[in-house]
Amino acid sequence: MGAAYLASGLGAIACLGAFAYVWRYDNGGTTIGTPVVLFGLFEILMNWPAALLAPSRGEASSLYPFALALIGFTAFLIGVFVYRAMTRRRPAEAVEYHDRALHVGPQPLYYAGSVVLTSLLVAAGLLFYRGLPPLVDAIDSLLSSGGSDYSAALALGESRRLLTKSHYFGGEYRGQGLLRALLRVGWAYLTAVSMMLFATTRAKGWAITAIGSFVLMFLFVAGEGTRAPFVFGVVFLMVALSLVRRLRFRTIISTVALSFLLLVGLSLTSMKLRWALGEDNAIKIIATSLVERIAYSNGANTVAMIELVTEGRWEFRYGAVHAQRFLNAIPGVQAGPPLSYELYRAQNPYGLATTYSSATYLGDVYVDFGLPGVIIVYFFMGVLIAGLQPILFGWRRTILNTATVAYLGFSMAFIPLTGVIGFLSTVPLVFLMHLTMILPMSALAAGGVRSPHLVVRQG
Repeated sequence: MGAAYLASGLGAIACLGAFAYVWRYDNGGTTIGTPVVLFGLFEILMNWPAALLAPSRGEASSLYPFALALIGFTAFLIGVFVYRAMTRRRPAEAVEYHDRALHVGPQPLYYAGSVVLTSLLVAAGLLFYRGLPPLVDAIDSLLSSGGSDYSAALALGESRRLLTKSHYFGGEYRGQGLLRALLRVGWAYLTAVSMMLFATTRAKGWAITAIGSFVLMFLFVAGEGTRAPFVFGVVFLMVALSLVRRLRFRTIISTVALSFLLLVGLSLTSMKLRWALGEDNAIKIIATSLVERIAYSNGANTVAMIELVTEGRWEFRYGAVHAQRFLNAIPGVQAGPPLSYELYRAQNPYGLATTYSSATYLGDVYVDFGLPGVIIVYFFMGVLIAGLQPILFGWRRTILNTATVAYLGFSMAFIPLTGVIGFLSTVPLVFLMHLTMILPMSALAAGGVRSPHLVVRQG
């Protein structure tokens, strides 16, 4: 095992060195969030820690899952290098985009577009939750009872089951997948537009709008108690902001701290961590649980998938996992519980809950196609993302275009968790958000709305 750890460590160092070169080539080593760099970061954070620690924790019989993660990562980097060698793309395209003049346009038009999009999202949220999000009652219960009343927390857990997965188990379908995705994409997009407008104009109105959108994003995106979509929305906001302003290290740390505090508060509104309030070391319990959930849990489930296949308890699916993901992404179609539920049943043979043991995309690819599939799929993802990135950064630099570029790039970078199907299902919603804002803005502009046209020169 010692030799295996040494070989894996050397492989990881080589991968990190190559990735550092890509980072430098891609965005000049800055904090600008590009799809290639973010993909690499997500892949490292989501898969490497759990796969490396799995043997010592008794979760894997060898370092094979870690070797598999390194192989996939290497194939991705080779795909990036191959595309750029064939096309001879210029380095630091993101820096060029960032330093280009930013065309803001008449601000009243953005207020009009924001009102229309906010109305659409509020209506979709009220329809999805059939009233106010259950999180509102859970927060009120937590604050008023000091954590002693568990009724609202139990109700929040039940609403999460009803709104996120009951339709896979014979429950009523009420647009869960489509409406949840619409709320997740829409509120993040709207908040990003407001934040970018404030960052470029420093107008107090946009600061108020950004804060209000962020609060509504928290209530509607995390409305049934699910934590991950809101946290990832916050990460997207930082990616969007990095395209209009150079992010300082202090800003990044502050955002991480704020996100963690919101995660703690959200966890306390449900039964996941409410029980810890009565413990002497409550802070340690909560912090440890959240860190493990964010940095380890999905990767550990990926390791479990790989082990089930290598042990012969699961067979290769030859595309069935991707086919089911594709069908489940279609509104109104239920192709059965996802692979994450099958993994939960494998880990808990006598369990009766509808819990999902969510993994990363590496697990899906391996279960479907094995090691050759990991190499091929990750290679072509490198080619695809490296090819799409210059197209995105070739757009005219306006506020709405930048928000759209940021979300599309973030979605590509998020493939290590959501998979290719997750990315493809997000693209139409991003363009819908863009159109929802641009159409009323264009109509008002055609009607004669005028105000000073602001062009911001980046330094």
